[in-house]
Amino acid sequence: MRRNIKPVKTKVKPNEKVRAAMVEAGYTQKALARAIGIGESSLNQKLSGKRTFTLPESILIAETLHKTLNDIFTPYSSRNWDSYRKEA
Repeated sequence: MRRNIKPVKTKVKPNEKVRAAMVEAGYTQKALARAIGIGESSLNQKLSGKRTFTLPESILIAETLHKTLNDIFTPYSSRNWDSYRKEA
């Protein structure tokens, strides 16, 4: 029997996904800021949604946290969910 798994639509913002990936990887804000070469207060503003991440910062964040850009910065609704189908 084959079951179709439908994507869950969420409104998780990229800054929230960065924070979650940061915690999952064991990084503090201070450590991540140093790793990507920006100030701690700048990272704090970006994590709180007051400012946006630049493309170079996004790439460095993904590399540092061992994630892809899609994992962190692509909304779930725009991903190809056919690859997530599982057979029961």
